[in-house]
Amino acid sequence: PVVVRIEGVLDHDQSVVGLMALDIAAGRRFPIFFDGQRYMGAVEAYVAAAFVAMFSHSPTVIALAPLLGFGLFATGQFLVWSRWCDRATGHLAAGLAVVGSPMLALWGVVPRGGYVEFLAWALPTLAAYRSLARAGRELPSPLVQAAWGFLLALGYLLNPMSLTVYVAIALDWTFVRHGA
Repeated sequence: PVVVRIEGVLDHDQSVVGLMALDIAAGRRFPIFFDGQRYMGAVEAYVAAAFVAMFSHSPTVIALAPLLGFGLFATGQFLVWSRWCDRATGHLAAGLAVVGSPMLALWGVVPRGGYVEFLAWALPTLAAYRSLARAGRELPSPLVQAAWGFLLALGYLLNPMSLTVYVAIALDWTFVRHGA
């Protein structure tokens, strides 16, 4: 229902994504960062530009970009939790991602720049951390450690909200995994 009536929840961030998508689709400019910000919300504008090129420009068409990202996030939740536990837990995690948080669902369908990229970064980062930090695993090679550091640093570039993932990893390492 939010996507169908997306015009009712327009805000300044959504207009920025829409304007960026128009420019990208017309080939006028190709931004790297979200206009006026220091994080890479432009990724969402590039996806929106592809939809604009296919379906023309409207708030609903622009909203397809974060909706696609949110769908991939919910699918990622299913895949990650199915691998960590079982299919039933995967279904529960995906379902909770969709209905569990009204704000997360709203961010998942309103183009704002940066949120979809953050969600896309968070799942593989947590999956990599879980793999690297399991009990009894040997210390990774210097190359793997460098790649892990790059992936962690990339989160802050994508969106400063990555701090929530950093805190979760630090708490898990400090109170659960360290010394195990």
